[in-house]
Amino acid sequence: GQDRPAKDEKPRVRVVRNEITVKEPGDRKTIGAYDCTHYVVTWLLETEDLETKERAESTMVSDLWTTPENDEIRQLQKEELEFTKAWLKKIGWDLSMQEAQKMGLAMVGSLIGGDEESFRKGAKEVAEKMAKIKGYPIGTGVKWMLKNPGGAAAAKKGGDGGGSEGGMPDLSKGLGGLMSAFGKKAAKSGAESAGGGDAGGAKTVFDTYTEIRSISTASLPGSDFAPPSGYKKVE
Repeated sequence: GQDRPAKDEKPRVRVVRNEITVKEPGDRKTIGAYDCTHYVVTWLLETEDLETKERAESTMVSDLWTTPENDEIRQLQKEELEFTKAWLKKIGWDLSMQEAQKMGLAMVGSLIGGDEESFRKGAKEVAEKMAKIKGYPIGTGVKWMLKNPGGAAAAKKGGDGGGSEGGMPDLSKGLGGLMSAFGKKAAKSGAESAGGGDAGGAKTVFDTYTEIRSISTASLPGSDFAPPSGYKKVE
């Protein structure tokens, strides 16, 4: 079983602002053989520590370059779905689609400190906004930035805000604790490097970009999945 907080344990953070926007700037570019349209998805989440009243702001920006679906991409999506189902079953998660959706709602709801019902309401609004995105993503960029105004001061005092300086943040505190921990480390890092942050004092936690250069759903020979000659399984 999973460890759960005691029933009388009070939440440490509250969600002050939780907004997702989807914009279509109108620019296009060609990636490999694919003509792509640009969409920008921005998720802004602001939390407040109930004890210190300190606020932390998380901004995740996803740049999606999508191409219209064709028979090749529809076949790819079918194979991706079948692989995911087979993988989940292999690890013991033989879930129906309804069960998977319910579990996903509960997990994300617990991360942001909300209950499943309130998150379900927000998820409907998000789904409507995401429906604006047409096509299959060929290029995907994700940038996550955190801003924690009180982070530097807390770092000087030795506070860990949900995670010690050398260790992992305490995920049991939800996304608020995670944001606080990363924010304080980012603030300390920014102070040490004389302010190499983004506009508004935000620090970048990660910034990634991936592209699909070609798509093939051709069958692969079983020999591709066999261990090389001379390798043996070690118990």
